[in-house]
Amino acid sequence: MAQALRQVREFCRVTFASREFWLVCCAMGMAGLTVQLMNRSLFPLFDGVFTYARDISITCSALVSIALGLISLVWPALLSGRGLFFSMLVIWALGVVGVLAGLGLRVPALLVPGACLLVTSRGWTSISSNLAAVSLPAPQAVVAITMGAVFAQLFDLLVRVALPQQVSAVLLVVLIPVCLVCAHRRAGALADEIAAGPAAAELSVTRPASYVPLTSNLYICIILVQVAFGFALRFGEVAGVPSFGNLGLAFAVVLVLVTLALGGRFIGDEIVNVSLLALTAGFLLVMVGGSSSVMLANGLLTVGTCVFGIALNFTLVALAARNPLAALSIVGWGQGMSGLATTLGALLGTTANRIEVAAGHQQLAFFVAFMLLVLVAYILFGLRGFSLRVTIEGVVPPEPDIEIHVSADEVFAERCAQVAAAYQLTPREAEVFEMLARGRNREYIEERLSVSRNTVKAHVKHIYAKLDIHSHQELIDLVEGKGE
Repeated sequence: MAQALRQVREFCRVTFASREFWLVCCAMGMAGLTVQLMNRSLFPLFDGVFTYARDISITCSALVSIALGLISLVWPALLSGRGLFFSMLVIWALGVVGVLAGLGLRVPALLVPGACLLVTSRGWTSISSNLAAVSLPAPQAVVAITMGAVFAQLFDLLVRVALPQQVSAVLLVVLIPVCLVCAHRRAGALADEIAAGPAAAELSVTRPASYVPLTSNLYICIILVQVAFGFALRFGEVAGVPSFGNLGLAFAVVLVLVTLALGGRFIGDEIVNVSLLALTAGFLLVMVGGSSSVMLANGLLTVGTCVFGIALNFTLVALAARNPLAALSIVGWGQGMSGLATTLGALLGTTANRIEVAAGHQQLAFFVAFMLLVLVAYILFGLRGFSLRVTIEGVVPPEPDIEIHVSADEVFAERCAQVAAAYQLTPREAEVFEMLARGRNREYIEERLSVSRNTVKAHVKHIYAKLDIHSHQELIDLVEGKGE
């Protein structure tokens, strides 16, 4: 127990000391918050001009995300990091002008294209924040994604309590470019590597195991869950504002504590099970109570989609890390499918509102029961055996001869990280291990880490024990693969 606690403390120390970790946290948090503000503050303003502007804009953004994913596979050279960044800033600026003009003049012909542009730039915040997370070690990425979800939920609560709707809408507009800037350095570097590499569409023919097709059960699972989110956005809405509470925040906080306690270990499949239970409970509550229990029902539905979103984001990040050539397609398609499913769910939520008003609660119960039946049936039969972990492990990293511009030093560091992970070294032990593998002596390690001779000696002893080796040469041979 004591050793486990020390490992958790060491993991937290290394993680929280990382500047890159906090940048990714901020980017993930702002990306999530912009979703909340868009649905709660901006979209309700559209209803007075043209209510379908929200659905059209989400659909447009989703199609752009899917298109960017396809382009990255076929013509990657068209998508440089700098080009995408500045293009999205221009799209954001034009979108702001269009939305302001459309709302001010009450002209749908101005509002719709402006909304499409603005929502597209917002969609890129989600894509770019996920791409930025690819640069982090996997355990840190898990924590960054969960903490980002907490930040999003927490600040959404504070904004709702402290700021009027119009001010919240302005905050959304400001946060989009800020989020793009936070994610740009890492996301842009990855986009540049994709652009400089070979076309993945050609490589996928000879190495299909390195790619996730658009027909994968992963994307179908995204559609099933996000339909529930779209339903919650519209069912029981008041003046266009969704009616759900803050249950998602509580669950996100619990997930942060769990991931920290586990040292960043991925528990995506367990999270998905919790998500599906929450979704089922939410739909059952709608059937029983209708609009009278809308707050709790929608709260459960949003809990399900919130925790699933955390698992999904890390899955996309992990898949992108295994095959960076396909990173933009993996993340872009995930974002695109999520947007299309949200639009479909919103349509179902609006239909449910009309059914309850026109035909009463009994007909509403039948309608929701049918939706739940479809969800459960596909989970039982269409997704039988589906696992996020298996999906991740099923993607085979590209061969060394086709890997994108990776330096020898980066390759060596990655090899050290793989060995450290395989033998369950702590973050500090992994640091010491890499220095030993590079031929550094103990005096160098003492000075570099600012620790005592005894501390270094203890780390080396633990490393040798975990690796079952007895000399420095054996350690180097292990890294070079000579003992395998």
